[in-house]
Order: sequence, then structure tokens, then C-alpha cells
Amino acid sequence: MKHRNLKTAINSVLVSLAIYIIASFMIVMLIYEGMFARVEEYEHHSFLCYEDMEGYVQRDITFQSDGYNISGKIYGENTDKLVILAHSKGGSGEDMLAEACFFADNGYSAMVFDFVGCGKSDGSSQLGLQRPVYELEIAVEFAKEQGFTDIYLHGIGVGGYAAAACADIEGIKAVSAASSFSSVADITLEYATENMGVFGYLEYPIMWLYQYLVFGSELNNNAVSGINSSDVPIIIINGTADETIHHDGAALINSADEITNRRTEYVSVENGRHSSILRSENARALLEKFNGEAYELYNSYSGSVPEGEIKALYEKYDRAEMSELDAELMDKILTLFNSAE
Repeated sequence: MKHRNLKTAINSVLVSLAIYIIASFMIVMLIYEGMFARVEEYEHHSFLCYEDMEGYVQRDITFQSDGYNISGKIYGENTDKLVILAHSKGGSGEDMLAEACFFADNGYSAMVFDFVGCGKSDGSSQLGLQRPVYELEIAVEFAKEQGFTDIYLHGIGVGGYAAAACADIEGIKAVSAASSFSSVADITLEYATENMGVFGYLEYPIMWLYQYLVFGSELNNNAVSGINSSDVPIIIINGTADETIHHDGAALINSADEITNRRTEYVSVENGRHSSILRSENARALLEKFNGEAYELYNSYSGSVPEGEIKALYEKYDRAEMSELDAELMDKILTLFNSAE
């Protein structure tokens, strides 16, 4: 009788465990479906947009990535030196036009492009945090085919993560990674525990398994491994007030003890936030004011804001002012890139 009761108890535990795993896996799938949903082209622009770039030599580009058409542009006249700009999650290459102008004005050509599931590129989903690494690898190969011999990588957010992970690709001269995380594992654990508390530690293995089923061993190619496998100059920039990637948590700068590339420079920006870390003080103030007005407008219409009101809000702000970059930080990046020649 005791043996039978023990067997029944074990079976109950196993069944409960199986139900928990299946239910958790389904929840994770739903979470990721929402987190990495397709991002369409912007209808309105608070930052520089393609129509603002008429003064620059430019050409449209398209390349293939696993059957997806990837869309982008190259700005500038330098036929040897190219900075490839990698955008953040939920954005597009158009977000990087201020940086494209900066590099084009300082003797480089600049390439912007949309990751899978973003902007003008194909894809019904962004697929996950590791996917941009693969896209950037393809972009580098495309740039080489276009005749560029000296290639530099600059990214923000997941784009910064991808740039660091690709630092060891042959032909890369230097890398700038802003507001980036160290690995998919680290940022996944941080997200799980921040949003689910202690329960996040239980859900983390399921979240990791889901990503492993999508990307497999490619997940081992992370920001830290890419930096350590290279010997090129690298600058890592993280903000102390980053609301998306904690400075003392999953932020790449927090993995300095694991980084063995001695040509790595670390810049910690006091009160720097995630997506605005490279903006000037004036641009950050305007952005905060804009976001406050947008929030009030959204609430006043219970989320259904008339098109005319939206257009009027955007027209109040100058896109060039909102896009203004932090001169000191950008000069640090430029100095690093110039030193790699």
C-alpha cells in the first residue's frame, strides 16, 4: 500500500510538472509574440527622417537574409570607409539618421538598414534578440561586396549588442556599442525577474529554452564573446539611468571583468537613459517635453487621438533639434574610429 501511494504521488508530481512546463511554454510563446511583433514604418516623425536627407549623396540598397529582403540606404561619398549603423529593438534604420549625418560629415560613408520585421524590410516578426546579430553579419558581407574595405560598426540597444557580437568579423576596424546588453541569457533573466519577481527564476529556463529552439548554438555568439574574440578598438557606452537595461545588471558595461580585449574603452553616462543616451542635453529635454504632451493627449482622448491632433503635436517640434547628438560622446566614438586606421 505504501509503495502504491508513493508511486501515485510521484506520478502526480510528474503530471503537475508537465502541465506547468507546457503552460509556461505557451505563455512564453505569447509573450515573445507580443514583444517581437512586426514594427511598421513610422507615420509621423519626431526625429530626422529620410526626406530630411536630400543634401547627402545617397543610394538605396537591398540584400537578402534567409529569403527576407532587407532594405536600407548608404549615405556619403567615401568609397573605402563605411560605418554600418544598427538600430534598437522596435525601431528601424531611420532612427539612426542623425548618426549617419555625423559620420558622413566626418569623412565616412554610413549605412542604415531595417532588421527583419522592421520598417521596409520583410518579415512578420522581429524573431528575437539574437536575430540582429545574423542580420548584421549579412550586412557586413554585403558592404564588402560593395567594395568597402574598412568597416566600422555602431549600434544602440539590440543593435549595440549585435555590433559587439560581430566585432570579430574579418574587416571590422572598430566598434561602438551603446545601451547594449551582454548576452541574451543575461537580459532574459533580468527581464524575467524584474517583471515576475521570484517567479521569474522559475520561468527563465522556459524562456531560455524557447530561444534556444529558435537560435540554437548561435546564442553563444554574444557581445562579450565577440569582443573577446577580436583585437579591434571598442567603445562601450551605458547609462546609469537606463530603464530598459540596468547599468548594474545586464548592461554590457557591467561585464567589464569578463572582457579580455585590452583595446576596450568604457563610458558610463550619468543619468543616461536607454534610447536617448547619445542625444544632446537640449534634445533630451525636448524629447521629455514631447513625451509628456503625447501622454496627456493620449489620456485626454482615452487613446483614440484624432489624426489632426497628432499631426499638430509633431509639427510643434523641430526634428533636427530633437535629433541633436551629444558632441562629447560622438567625438569619443569618432576618435576611436579614426585611431583604428
